[in-house]
Formats: sequence, structure tokens, C-alpha cells
Amino acid sequence: MKKFYALLSGMLLLPAVAFAAGDAKDYPGYLNVEMGGEKIADNQPSSITITPTGDGTCNFLLPDLTIDMGGSPLPLGDIALENVTVTSADGKESYKGSKKDMTLMGGMIIADVDLNGTIVNNIADMKIDVMWTNTGGDPMPINVTFTTNKNGESGVAELTTDESATYYDLNGRRLTAAPTEGLYIRVTKAGGKVVR
Repeated sequence: MKKFYALLSGMLLLPAVAFAAGDAKDYPGYLNVEMGGEKIADNQPSSITITPTGDGTCNFLLPDLTIDMGGSPLPLGDIALENVTVTSADGKESYKGSKKDMTLMGGMIIADVDLNGTIVNNIADMKIDVMWTNTGGDPMPINVTFTTNKNGESGVAELTTDESATYYDLNGRRLTAAPTEGLYIRVTKAGGKVVR
């Protein structure tokens, strides 16, 4: 893993930040989330916490990630990454980190997580690629972006009836038809919704 970080630092030709251990800093902002190619959260209020750990590293936390899917909250849990590499050049801090086999949603989701982001003048822009690996089939990407500035227009698109909706169980397996009971995920072109 250290070789991976060294390779990334060398490729970017950025010096390591003199990032001393210190107090955590919170950044309030907004989440945008896509799952299976469909947008399921748009400018959802959230925050991240950056905690310097010294030697050009920090800990990254996106606490209590809950996706509001059409008014139904889906709590995934914390996205926490330790030993995130921090580099600095021209007033811009760059963040890179990853974690294999992160457990989310009480262990129902196992995912590989990659973080790439920047903070410039207290403006944070983070890209968090979550690859849901225990789907029982092909891994499912969940693309999460966090920004302190809203992206485009605010608000989640209103769900409409869509005959081409796709249904998934909570293990990420695609269902052949809409379930009649239980908890499942419905994804449409207009967005997603957790349904009981």
C-alpha cells in the first residue's frame, strides 16, 4: 500500500504537505450520489471531517452517510479512511486514499472505496468511488461527490411512474420484477427510492 501512495505522489510530482497532527476540521456541504448509472441524491446537505495525523497524512470522515431516496432515508453508515495522503502545491491541497472491504449498512454492503479530492481556499471537492462488491453478481459502483458549493440546481428530481424501473434487493442483486413486500431499491431515470 505504501508503494501505491509513493507511486501516486511521484506521478503527480507534488511535494508532501507539512501537515502536522492537529484538530479536526469540519466542512459543511452537499452530496451528489449515483448508483448503477442513476442519480439518487442531488445536493443533499452533509459534511466531512478532515483530521491531520502528521507526516503528510490525514483521516477522512463522511459521517452517517444517509441517502435520501425520494423521502425514504437509507442509512449506509460512516465512510472513514485513515492515512489519506495529502499533498500541496500553489495553495491547493490534494487528498488520495483508499480502503478495501469497508462495511456499510451494518455489514450488508461490503465495498472498496477510493477517495480523490482537493481543498482550495476552504472549498472542498471530494470524489468518493464506492464499489459495492458483495452484490452476488457484478460489483455495483456508487459514485459519491461532496462539495462545499452546490452543484447546479438544488433538489432531488421528483419520481415518476416508469415502466422501465430496475429493482434491487439490499444485497445489490437485480430483481426480475417489482417485489410485493419487503425492503428493496427501485431505480428509475428520475432517481431512486427505497420501498417497503
